[in-house]
Amino acid sequence: MRAIGLGRAATPLEIGDVKPGRIEIRITESYSSTDRLDLAGGESDPAQTASYNLTWQPKTLHVFVVEDGVTVSHAGIVERTVTVGGDLVLVFGIGGVLTRPDCRGKGFGQMAVQRAEEHARRHENVNFGLLFCRDAVRPWYERLGWSPIAEPVWIDQPEETIQAPLAVMAKCFGRERWPAGTVRLGCLPW
Repeated sequence: MRAIGLGRAATPLEIGDVKPGRIEIRITESYSSTDRLDLAGGESDPAQTASYNLTWQPKTLHVFVVEDGVTVSHAGIVERTVTVGGDLVLVFGIGGVLTRPDCRGKGFGQMAVQRAEEHARRHENVNFGLLFCRDAVRPWYERLGWSPIAEPVWIDQPEETIQAPLAVMAKCFGRERWPAGTVRLGCLPW
């Protein structure tokens, strides 16, 4: 994992009920299958999305939360242009959010997502975030300020374009509101 940027050390107030430790945020371009398996604690389907039989696109950047030298959480990032109600909209996609099983419920996943959002906000032309999740984790994202998209969302798969079988959520990073209309990714989901 080659770090292309390091964040400042977090304070205990930023990381929920985690005992104070040295927290680093690393943003890298790589996330190997070995890194993912280690972070998943050996779980083969930690996101519980295998039953949807979807093909996912790789993320281009990866936010890692590292505590005392151990990677404890991840959020992947892509930047894409999608179509909403016939208009082109630049979005910052967040996906592949994963926290080590023994570190879940301690605020590390929230840190990873928030740092991914901060990265998006630094890009002037990106006003929105977009993510896919199971209904079971939708309330967690809602607590982080994400809102479900009510209109249909169409995603590409290798053989066809289908309606997204997962919840799709958006977050506004600026003053604009998420536009109304059917969403067409024009690519694989992330």
